[in-house]
Amino acid sequence: MEKYCISVDWLSVCCYGALIQEGELAGKSMTYEVKVTSRETALFRHFVEVRFRNLVIAEIQQDPRSSVLKRGLTILKLSNRTLYCTEYIAILYELMELLHLSYQGITRLDLCLDCNRFADGSDPSQFINDYVMIPESEVGGIIRKGSSKFTCHGSKTSKASKITSISFGSPSADVRSYIYNKTIELKEVKDKPWIRDMWAQNGLTNTDENPVWRSEISIKGEGKDLLNMDTGELFRLSPQYLEHYENIAKLFVFYSEKFLYFQRNGGQKNRRNFARLRLYHPDFAPTCKPRRLNRAADTGRMERICANKLIKLSETYVDMAESLRDSTSSAIEFLNVLSSFKALRHRQEAYKRYLDVFKASRFLRKDFPMMPDEFVYMEAVEAARQKKMVFDPQLAYELLIQPEETKEQLIPFELYESLNLPPSTTDVNRIFR
Repeated sequence: MEKYCISVDWLSVCCYGALIQEGELAGKSMTYEVKVTSRETALFRHFVEVRFRNLVIAEIQQDPRSSVLKRGLTILKLSNRTLYCTEYIAILYELMELLHLSYQGITRLDLCLDCNRFADGSDPSQFINDYVMIPESEVGGIIRKGSSKFTCHGSKTSKASKITSISFGSPSADVRSYIYNKTIELKEVKDKPWIRDMWAQNGLTNTDENPVWRSEISIKGEGKDLLNMDTGELFRLSPQYLEHYENIAKLFVFYSEKFLYFQRNGGQKNRRNFARLRLYHPDFAPTCKPRRLNRAADTGRMERICANKLIKLSETYVDMAESLRDSTSSAIEFLNVLSSFKALRHRQEAYKRYLDVFKASRFLRKDFPMMPDEFVYMEAVEAARQKKMVFDPQLAYELLIQPEETKEQLIPFELYESLNLPPSTTDVNRIFR
């Protein structure tokens, strides 16, 4: 069996909080130094570095330039070095707690699989050349599930041309996948000793003759929605899911089943009969698959149209100056972020309208009026959601409709003050003690 290792190579989260000032933060196992820099980005004016013994642990962006973005918006990104230590999720939660940041969600997550050869022993370099050069209608041609778009990078010498990286899908997609020569990148772009150490620990060879190839999946925006195929439950990624290596491996399998799914033409007449190409050993059978939610309302659609138009223009006018190309990329990133926040605001407003209608319905149904205990139950569910507290709603409802003498403690007492329950509600203190 070919050796490989799976890791998280990028993790950034969205939070809300006050403007961060310089100083020291005493954590459980280390003391962090917070440093405000003069650096600015296309979207934010305030840029903060969190250091530990002069090593950058995390980077934080605050104070958005656009008035459309809500004040207090904060993007916290763990450094690449931090992601390759076992306690990176604990560090993330500790920083959010020490800096008094309110977590909202993941903005970008990159999952990677490193190997010298694919699961069937094939050479990744040859695989890329076959995918690009051989038409899928010919024997030996390779097809990919999903978009047929791809972008290649490589080099050419007097003897031969060599493709060193390929990316699949549209640049504006919420999920993109890549296969590239990581050994060359570390030599030519930036050396990262912690990645080379991880390769050595996992038995990978890192030489020019036998380089390490990386298969990468970059997830952002609505690509973070997952569908559990066992239960039918739709949920979104959370940093808690990334605490253990087994979950990271499972997550890579989930997404690769859709975005790194290849088949080779072996002479069969129908494409569905082409043999599956295994890039990795599926140690974990996938029980989830990515699913994009359909939100066909005015949720930033115009911003997405503008971003797509800029992408097409940049692909048409490839001879632009580097400064113009950077400005175009920044504008595309801004439009995508703005569209995502509009979509989030729309979902929140829609959910609020749903709750208002649901609460009003109890007054319209005179033949089946909502009992006081049922009112307590609905208020408790909403309060628990707002405070991000977990309890079993089915068990709570079953206990609430039991006779008074059998009711048990269901909800933490901290929720009681936020409910504003009417005086007519029966036995409130008993339920919320």
